[in-house]
Amino acid sequence: MKHEKGSMNRKTYFTVTFLIGLIILSLIYLKWNTYLPSEEAIEALGESIVFYERNMILIEPVGERIGNLVFYQGGFVKTASYSVLAQIFAKNGFRVFLPEMPINLAILNSDAYSEIRDKYPDDGKWVLMGHSLGGTSAIIHLSKVKPDLDALVLLGSYGTESADVSDLDIKVLSIVADRDNIISWDQFELNKKFLPADTTFETVIGGNHSGFGYYGFQRGDGEATITRIEQHSQVFNIFNNWWFSE
Repeated sequence: MKHEKGSMNRKTYFTVTFLIGLIILSLIYLKWNTYLPSEEAIEALGESIVFYERNMILIEPVGERIGNLVFYQGGFVKTASYSVLAQIFAKNGFRVFLPEMPINLAILNSDAYSEIRDKYPDDGKWVLMGHSLGGTSAIIHLSKVKPDLDALVLLGSYGTESADVSDLDIKVLSIVADRDNIISWDQFELNKKFLPADTTFETVIGGNHSGFGYYGFQRGDGEATITRIEQHSQVFNIFNNWWFSE
């Protein structure tokens, strides 16, 4: 019996040690693979229109509010990395919500939009925008619930067969960058059929995947021939022309 008890103690010890090691390795992996906001993004957070709520950055609009925008970050990219883009929208009348996702993966809380919509009731227009995996997460959310939403905007992202929203009755805009080496272009083309037939597809000329945010250069991406602020300006101009087109 003593021998069995000693054997069990050793097994427990090795199991606990293994789990602790696994947790440590996971934390190291997450730290190594998480993209942090650049200096410009951090500076943007210091402006007076920026507020911090529980697990969320809220940027109030400048002037009259014309709508609300909820933004889902790309995978393993810190939420604050999109503060510069968010401010462009805020300075043009949108109240912008940047929810902070578990371990920076929007797919782990794809229903954040509905939670925000319930907490901040507003009869105005609502837009859900997502970059990369954040865009996919937004699609997953909309495939599960009947959206109280006016528009979906995808940045460097695409639909999926498992979350087919081709029958979605809202405006959809898909924006990609022509020097994006992160997105799977084959999947992007193949999966267009899982978005509404009247989806608008636009391209940022000279931009890349990393340029949709301010978090440095994403490993494996293509080299942009324009600056980030130029890419952000193209994104907003494309959105603005599309938003007011009807």
